Amino acid sequence: MIVLILAENLTKTFKGSLGRVDALDGVSFRIQKGEFAAVVGASGSGKSTLMNILGLLDRPSSGRYVLSGLDTAELSEGRRAALRSRDIGFVFQNYSLVPRLTALENTELPLSFRGYSPSARRAAAKAALERVGLEARMHHFPSQLSGGQQQRVALARAISGGPSLILADEPTGNLDPGCAAQILSLLKELNGSGVTVLLITHDPSVAADAPRVLTINDGKLTSDVKNRKVGIL
Repeated sequence: MIVLILAENLTKTFKGSLGRVDALDGVSFRIQKGEFAAVVGASGSGKSTLMNILGLLDRPSSGRYVLSGLDTAELSEGRRAALRSRDIGFVFQNYSLVPRLTALENTELPLSFRGYSPSARRAAAKAALERVGLEARMHHFPSQLSGGQQQRVALARAISGGPSLILADEPTGNLDPGCAAQILSLLKELNGSGVTVLLITHDPSVAADAPRVLTINDGKLTSDVKNRKVGIL
């Protein structure tokens, strides 16, 4: 198996009014290409800090993070941005859609920063929206869509450029159980096509849907288990 993510002794320290806070404390693990894994932990456990580092939105205070064979500490900000744009798709709890843009335009948005021609990004965005079942809603604005539909637009945006990794941070947090199940089903379908999925959640019942579950408490990785009810990787 090919290792997509290698995290070795990652730490992240913040200095606040109350002193030093160790948001991550020696976290180490590997994610193979094509895996579906969940990172679960309570609010403040460090899981979002970890996602920001894995998504190249932040740097660790110490430790080593290798993505797609590249030691990210050695990359310039420009190389990090290019790698993030090419290889990583993000899905957030609050959807992060631009209100004045349609579903199609929101899905196209990241492709415009990657140099796609207008026709190429339009075709890729349409294909992504069709993949998440929103071909009939692509010209609607976010205010005209339900929460579940907005999250599907966010997912379409994440996959429109063909990333090798999806980082989904609490993607079901604002959804009712039915919509949440749809999003999880779509993530599984994407994983089945070869996309690596890392799902960050505070909800153990959501994490239980993943074949592998990593648990973070107080900045430490306290368990890393295979979910045999879902499948063995």
